[in-house]
Amino acid sequence: MRQNGLPPSGKTSSLAHYFSQIDHPHQLETLGRIAVEILRENKPVSRRIICLKLIGYLEKATCEEDALHYRELLAMLFSQ
Repeated sequence: MRQNGLPPSGKTSSLAHYFSQIDHPHQLETLGRIAVEILRENKPVSRRIICLKLIGYLEKATCEEDALHYRELLAMLFSQ
């Protein structure tokens, strides 16, 4: 993390690339909700923290449709 509070540019572009892969509004909504949760916890938004949040959601998924949704987002995160 830089002194100005912004992550190094490589991390920013990596996350931007991840978010640019989104092709479904529900995926964007989920990632937005996760980003807000992370920011409210005063943590930096990073791939690692997004991954941990998605795994947590996957473990708590109550139906196969939700589980598939979280697996797809995780797969996109690791496809880079």
